Amino acid sequence: MKMKFTTFHMRSFSRLTVLLFLLTFATQCRNDLDVSPKSDGYLVPTTVKDQLSTKMAKILAKKMADQATREFIKQNVLKKFDEDYNFLFVDSYRFLLDKGKDASFIDSVIRYHPLMQIVVPELSTVAPEDWNTTSHVPLVAVVPELHRPGNDTIIGAYDVTGTLHKLSTIKDPKQHIVVISENVRTQFYLTGTEPTIEKIRKAKNGRACDIFLRVPSPNYVTTSKTGSYYLKKEVARLYNLVEEGCDGGGGGGGYYGGGPPPNNTSSCQRQTMSPDRKDIIGDMSYQNMSVLRSVADWTGSAKDFKMDIDYGGINGSPVKNFAVYFWVSRHTSSSCDFFWWCWATQFNPNVPTLSWDRTNDGNQMKYTLWALGNGATTTNTQTYTATGEGGLSLSYTVTKSVSSKDQILGQDYVKYCDVANGQGTRYAVGQYAYFYIHR
Repeated sequence: MKMKFTTFHMRSFSRLTVLLFLLTFATQCRNDLDVSPKSDGYLVPTTVKDQLSTKMAKILAKKMADQATREFIKQNVLKKFDEDYNFLFVDSYRFLLDKGKDASFIDSVIRYHPLMQIVVPELSTVAPEDWNTTSHVPLVAVVPELHRPGNDTIIGAYDVTGTLHKLSTIKDPKQHIVVISENVRTQFYLTGTEPTIEKIRKAKNGRACDIFLRVPSPNYVTTSKTGSYYLKKEVARLYNLVEEGCDGGGGGGGYYGGGPPPNNTSSCQRQTMSPDRKDIIGDMSYQNMSVLRSVADWTGSAKDFKMDIDYGGINGSPVKNFAVYFWVSRHTSSSCDFFWWCWATQFNPNVPTLSWDRTNDGNQMKYTLWALGNGATTTNTQTYTATGEGGLSLSYTVTKSVSSKDQILGQDYVKYCDVANGQGTRYAVGQYAYFYIHR
């Protein structure tokens, strides 16, 4: 009887313990985030950057017990130095780490992971502005380099005790979370390789114009002992872009060759709308939410884009590339049916690109819309076809360095005589995302 009582007592105690554990676990999931029960999909951090991110996550997770640390993180992500809720490690380690104790680790990050960032992502459930730093202690997650948006990846996150939690990247956490990842909106340059702004004198259609060649990022952000940081937002190699105040006398035209303009120029809106005006990237849209989720998830900004424009190669001119980076915030996107903010499929970045010297640039330009993500550098090779008057057609091979996480969303040729007023012409129809170009 005593043995039965003891057995019953132990079983009851065991069940009670399990019940309390499950209750605690369920409460944590409800209040903090959804932890995926899967373990086979766990993406183990393996690279040097992964290891540094993991160590930072563990250090920061323990420091989350201090409200001053939580408040520091919130206030700094709200500054949105690159229009996202994040800040760079290089601008924060003096407060977050011990310069004596962590000196070796700090040096390793600056040298081998210079674009490490701390992010409080926008989620479908909560916004960074609403983080109550008094009561909520978030986990700190690590996004490994090999993670690809759209995959149901299981990543690790640490709590104040150092315990590892496994999270799914396709389901937003229910409460705020801090993420250690790599910034995609800033470019790092080693000391001595910083970009410069070169001002040159260039003649354009018989007029003397001051044109700036900006190579490749003029917006300085910060510096470290090994190099400097610049925003990518203004990245552009400007060749034929005539700045305001460069109109000179007379009206000028879109055809800069000798003799009369081609017969079809009169029907081209770009001709009648002034050739020196810049084309503009207008309305954009993912084909549907499923496509958007395939290139974006809660772990990062995800709405980071680059528009590559290949043009030129006519009349002996070189083939050139114009690259412009831009991004769209969740809060500034179109609203969805049931939420006042969310990942929207449609938005209008309203980003200017370049003007069009039809003689040397040709009758069409190849636009390639990329979704950006940091990863190992690789090459992308494409064919660009230039067309000119009289049926001239020339093909060129263009090779560029890209990130292994970059993905082409849409690609199309913009023709000189396409509709350019109002909303403009829609391109890349039927691809991952389409876009409008107008003036």
